[in-house]
Amino acid sequence: TPKPGTVAIPKVWDATLTPEAWHRYNDLETRMLEVGVKSDMPDILTPTMDRLCKSGLKMSILMAASNRLEDRVVVTEADLVRAFAYVDELKRHTLEVVSNVGKGVDERLMERIHAYVKRKPQCSRSDLMRSFRLTARQADNIFRTLEERAMIRPVKVKSGTLLYEVVPTTRKVMQ
Repeated sequence: TPKPGTVAIPKVWDATLTPEAWHRYNDLETRMLEVGVKSDMPDILTPTMDRLCKSGLKMSILMAASNRLEDRVVVTEADLVRAFAYVDELKRHTLEVVSNVGKGVDERLMERIHAYVKRKPQCSRSDLMRSFRLTARQADNIFRTLEERAMIRPVKVKSGTLLYEVVPTTRKVMQ
C-alpha cells in the first residue's frame, strides 16, 4: 500500500508477438474482416469483426502473461490460437445478435415458425398454433404474411385439413 500523499504506479509489462503469431493473427484478421465486408450489413459487421480481432489479440496477451509471470511477455502462435477459439465462440453469438438488430418480436416469431415448418414439413395449423401459443388472429396474420412472402404455402389433404410446407427456393441465373 502506498504511503499517504504518494501515488501508486501500476506495473507495466511489455508484450511482443513471435513472427509466427503475427502471421497467424494477420491471417485470422483478414478472414474475419472478409466475413464483415461480404455480409449483408458490411457497415455494421466489418468494424464488429475488427473489434473482435483486437479483443482476441488482447486475450492472447493475457493468456501468455498468465502462463509466464515475467516482466516481458512473449505471445506465441499457440497463445493466439487459444484466444481465437474463444473469439470464434463470441463471433457466433455476435452474428446472431447483430442479425436481430432492428427486428421486432413479430418478425422473430415468423422466423421461428418458418424454421419449424422447415424442420417438420407438412405441419398443421393447429400444431403451429399450439407450439407457438398463437391466437387465431395472430395465426391468420403470421401465416398470411409468410404465404405472401412465398416462404410457406398451404396444402390441403384429403381430410380437408390445411397443412403448411416450405416453398422451395429457386434461383434464376441471369444470362
